[in-house]
Amino acid sequence: MKRVWQAALVAQILVYCVIVAGSVVRVSKSGMGCPDWPRCFGQWIPPTSVEQLPEDYKETFTQKRIKKIERFSKLLAFIGFKREAEKIQNNKYVYIEREFNAANTWTEYVNRIFGFLSGLAVLYLFIVSIFANWKIRILSFFALIILSFQAWLGSIVVASNLIPWLVTFHMVWSVLLLMILNWIMNQTRDRDKPKVVLNTVQKKWLLVLFILYVAQLSYGIDVREVVDSMTEIEGYSISSLMNTSFAKLSTLYIHRYISVGILLLSILFFMRYREEKELRTIRYELILYPLILFVLGLILTYGQFPAFARVIHLLSALLIIGNIHRRMILS
Repeated sequence: MKRVWQAALVAQILVYCVIVAGSVVRVSKSGMGCPDWPRCFGQWIPPTSVEQLPEDYKETFTQKRIKKIERFSKLLAFIGFKREAEKIQNNKYVYIEREFNAANTWTEYVNRIFGFLSGLAVLYLFIVSIFANWKIRILSFFALIILSFQAWLGSIVVASNLIPWLVTFHMVWSVLLLMILNWIMNQTRDRDKPKVVLNTVQKKWLLVLFILYVAQLSYGIDVREVVDSMTEIEGYSISSLMNTSFAKLSTLYIHRYISVGILLLSILFFMRYREEKELRTIRYELILYPLILFVLGLILTYGQFPAFARVIHLLSALLIIGNIHRRMILS
């Protein structure tokens, strides 16, 4: 069991690395640094200068992406998402080929390296889980399936020229993968180590906070989609966003109101169980989490959405959700 736990831990760390690398790719607008997948400009080791590419590289890779988008649109229409399929096919932004940029290309390439390593880690986890109990085998199998689906979806994201909702859908599956790895680690943890035992009321309290954090993440992702759409497709600058309809976006306000609710619930939990020493760590964690996100939210709002804050904000939210989920299943 120890080997399975270690494999799950390594896989989880690498998935977090993929998410961070993917966030860096997004804020640096490097997602199309490699216009094809899994290779980069048709090479396993990407080029460092445009001179290493054929003169018609834009036309070549655009045609390849168009064919992939056509296949994906047909699949969407087949499973009932005809409107989304039409939107993709009629979106002129999808067919824009960007100029070669070595920095963007290698940023995206590093992201893919982390993705490859996480794939190897999950595959190894599945192999060592074969000799574990049936629950762990099933969870490891689902982890492998999700990661395989993620690899395919990543190729579609690239082919679509990073349509915001597809990028978001891609990340949601990463969050689900993290939750599954949490379950595996809980099933294979050292039973001799002490753990904090929560009563039914405390578990429900954490469950409510977990749901609120997931909702806040969901609305935050929606806000990020609007930011990406307005800056990359509609042409607004980051500095001008707060002077547009974005400032009155209902999703933005809901995202903020949820954060207030989380803070109030965390304070109530802290006050109600302040005399219970075994809950000390959890109490301070729950107070610290919303404060971290609040500070980062202020930096984003009044600092014109700096890239570093966007990356840290997303990572912090995912770590918080992951830790609360771990607390819930561990107890």
